[in-house]
Amino acid sequence: MAYLVRFGSTGSKIYTFPTVQKAFNTNFANLVPQTTRMPGVSGGFDNFGGYPAPQEIGNIQATFTLRSTTREGMEALRDSLNAITEWGEQWLYMQPSDPNLSERKCRARINNIAMPQDNEKAGLWQPVTINFQASDPHWYAVGTEAPLWGDVTTAWGTSKWGGNAVIQAMTGGGADFTTFTVTNSGKMIAIPRFTWVYKSGTAATSFEIQRRVGGVTEDVVAHTILAGVGSGKTLEINCRALSVKLYTSGVPADAYSSLFSYFHPAWFRLEPGANQLYAYCNNGVYDLYIRWQEVYI
Repeated sequence: MAYLVRFGSTGSKIYTFPTVQKAFNTNFANLVPQTTRMPGVSGGFDNFGGYPAPQEIGNIQATFTLRSTTREGMEALRDSLNAITEWGEQWLYMQPSDPNLSERKCRARINNIAMPQDNEKAGLWQPVTINFQASDPHWYAVGTEAPLWGDVTTAWGTSKWGGNAVIQAMTGGGADFTTFTVTNSGKMIAIPRFTWVYKSGTAATSFEIQRRVGGVTEDVVAHTILAGVGSGKTLEINCRALSVKLYTSGVPADAYSSLFSYFHPAWFRLEPGANQLYAYCNNGVYDLYIRWQEVYI
């Protein structure tokens, strides 16, 4: 059975749950369709057309038991658990039922904690039911996105949480796109982060990447950097954060402008499975890094 691992990820704001839990549930697969009854005709009008209906506000519930050898110790355990109600929104981690899979996480906040003390056993054995609310009802796994510094519970490299970004070499010039495939192993649409790292040659001023399905372009992000992305510079288009940055010797500067364009409000989407991508730069030699988190419900 899947179970909650911890709430919070930095400093003193880390609460670790007991590994033995009675129940674990979410409503992440609850959708909110909107179909309007049409007078005089059978059926109704689907407000979302062929697109999936949005999800309900997320709820995560776990049931477990706190254990102590003394009543004083149990009071301390209850106090520690109740303290997380003031932490606000934090990362909430869960372990899938397959122990070989990476942990998954979502942003969540406490909705309520129930710790009934209705018999003598509660002094040493305290039943707990805890509910979290998630505004984004999705679980995220590392995918190709390595953990961020400061996340004291994870590790770099080839460990369980190690992530390796897809790297595509690019040579600019001419009108040809570099064609390649990336595979999203998650079960839901993933939102990527693109990074062009200058290697050599004349600095490029124009960058573009497309996702095509059956020859039809479904997603595009494109940007023109008039000063060029040359030696010591890196261009990042972070579709998850909806930000564009130009790094010079590792120092970021905002590069979002009218010279940046996209098709879809999410900027760019990677469907589950294989995605055919087409990338272009007008000059130079670059490494294109593509990073995303796998998404589940």
